[in-house]
Amino acid sequence: MGELFDVSLPVGDTQVDRAEEGKFPLLSAGFNNNGICKFIKNGGKRSRLYAKNAISIDMFGKAFFHGYEFYSVSHGRVNILTPKFSMNEYHMKFIITAINLSVKGKFSYNQMCSSKRVKRLVVQLPVNEDGDIDYDFMESYMRQEERRLVNEYTSTLSVNSLMPPPREILREKPLEWRIFYIGEIFEILPGKRLRKEDMTGGYVPFVGASDTNNGVTAFIREGNASIDRNVLGVNYNGSVAESFYHPYRAVFSDDVKRLHVKGHEGNKYIYLFMKTVIKKQKRKYNYGYKFSDSRMRRQIILLPVDEKGSPDFEFMTDYMMMLEGKLLRRYFEAKKTGSFESRHCW
Repeated sequence: MGELFDVSLPVGDTQVDRAEEGKFPLLSAGFNNNGICKFIKNGGKRSRLYAKNAISIDMFGKAFFHGYEFYSVSHGRVNILTPKFSMNEYHMKFIITAINLSVKGKFSYNQMCSSKRVKRLVVQLPVNEDGDIDYDFMESYMRQEERRLVNEYTSTLSVNSLMPPPREILREKPLEWRIFYIGEIFEILPGKRLRKEDMTGGYVPFVGASDTNNGVTAFIREGNASIDRNVLGVNYNGSVAESFYHPYRAVFSDDVKRLHVKGHEGNKYIYLFMKTVIKKQKRKYNYGYKFSDSRMRRQIILLPVDEKGSPDFEFMTDYMMMLEGKLLRRYFEAKKTGSFESRHCW
């Protein structure tokens, strides 16, 4: 890797992860979310804003491509790789796949992936007849895979079907919103404690009090009284007030409450609308002030209402379908024309 990339560790303010919220991704060590732990306004005078088209490799050897400007924490042992030669995103995405295959199981807390080890890291790459790295092949192969996936998804997903017909209900805002208690709208059910040593590996998602991976922290074989589906899981402990929609059968930790809409079968779009509304209250709660059952029931939320003053589930469904269709249409059209950049689509 040292032949292909300049390798450096971030420097600067060790408190950058406490920076004000903004648009720039902040990288830290981790296997999820492309290594992004949050989005910040700026990293301070001493922190470096890295240019787009770089690779990060954390202390465990996990590699991600970053096609956008970003900051990185200086205490997270994240190696930043900037190419010594002209490379595009397809070259680097091919290379990170080779890196992740090469380092699998090689690094841990006892043997971290230092900058020195990154530079000496050996990966296998295709070469041309002259023995040089075959960048043309890497790009054509990755473009081919991208086209295959885009065509696969667009053939099974009719974006137009996600766009409801124009109706008065799809105004930018409904005419009236009303205050409700969460306990008025939802039946709130508990999770059930399951110790790690009692888990057996399997295929059933186990939902814990996490803020990543849709709250899924493990996959287990057995179920218990908390097994549920088509439900909103809301953390009362851990990452307090984070919530995720679970359309699949899952087992829930005792740190997570299960919320079912009362008097309505609920659907993906209603629960995603509710997730956003509930998350607006997140700043009130923390590890020392938990989102307990009683507080959750008495928490006030603001919802659109119909002519009878009841929650307008039809509006919520249509509005979220409209947003999903709009974003998917823009994303796939951009991918097909090769003009996609995340900031343009999302």
